[in-house]
Amino acid sequence: ALAATYNIVVRPHPSVYHWVSRGRVLMQQLQNLDSDPDVGSSFYLDPGVVDYVEWYKPADVIIVEVSATASGAVALAKEKPIVMARRVENDAKLKSRASRLLQDDAVTPWRPQKGESLINAVAAAVESFKETGRKDAIIKRRTKYNKRLYRCPL
Repeated sequence: ALAATYNIVVRPHPSVYHWVSRGRVLMQQLQNLDSDPDVGSSFYLDPGVVDYVEWYKPADVIIVEVSATASGAVALAKEKPIVMARRVENDAKLKSRASRLLQDDAVTPWRPQKGESLINAVAAAVESFKETGRKDAIIKRRTKYNKRLYRCPL
């Protein structure tokens, strides 16, 4: 359903290619999706040869996890909808370190451990950027976060 509506690019963390069990299972599932004719041509599995920042421009929505990819997306694709996968065990850190961490009001959170749907998270992220005032507020929060993270103009 997502690939029918949006350009989907999956760029796994490079370490996934080296994990023995979980990474290989994940990669096999992604490769199956990539070759499934029912998924369509809007889905692309990047084998890691392209720098992930090159995908920001053609992407309709950026989906990241807490990593350098997320930091790059918030800086270089700050004017696009961003869905961030969150682990529930880290939610307490979001509160205790709120002044230093990117909060859920700057991205659309997605917590798969709580059974949340990626399709719903993507739809919410896209919807949040349709309303100009809301979009501007999100971009402003991202800009403020970037100024704390980076000490040079972006």
